[in-house]
Amino acid sequence: MMKHLSVTLQLPLDLIELIDAQARSEEIPPAEVMRRALRAALAPEPSFDLINRAAMSPEDAALQSALSVASGWLDLQNRLGQAGYVLRLGVAGDLGRLALHDRTSLQFLTALDEIGPTMDDLALRFRAPFPGIAAQPGARPPQTPRILPAWLRGRRDSA
Repeated sequence: MMKHLSVTLQLPLDLIELIDAQARSEEIPPAEVMRRALRAALAPEPSFDLINRAAMSPEDAALQSALSVASGWLDLQNRLGQAGYVLRLGVAGDLGRLALHDRTSLQFLTALDEIGPTMDDLALRFRAPFPGIAAQPGARPPQTPRILPAWLRGRRDSA
């Protein structure tokens, strides 16, 4: 059985009138109206993953599932690969974007940032740029600044 504790609240009169009107319309005590309102307001919001899982396309669901647990780029690619997908660099010539492709046919499915995070968001999350981005001609440098080790920061070229 759930324990209860009496609580005293100071509420504005207009809010009390709204609670009273709701209670009369539903034929329940005002306290029950307040309990329901508090439960609804304080309940954790379901994640996007749970809200739309049934309405998602298979690639959207696979991506959301992989993103929810991936710890790095390799882990993300492995999880997507198990579902039959792969991330590849470049969408319509833009090397700053990632695209989801079919793993076997390499057919383009969708741009990653249209159904999930951007490449920069993932680079920050995984603390590394997408693998191979530096090897791509014209690729953007990573958005995170390079931090030199302390022993190199004060060093000067003596040559």
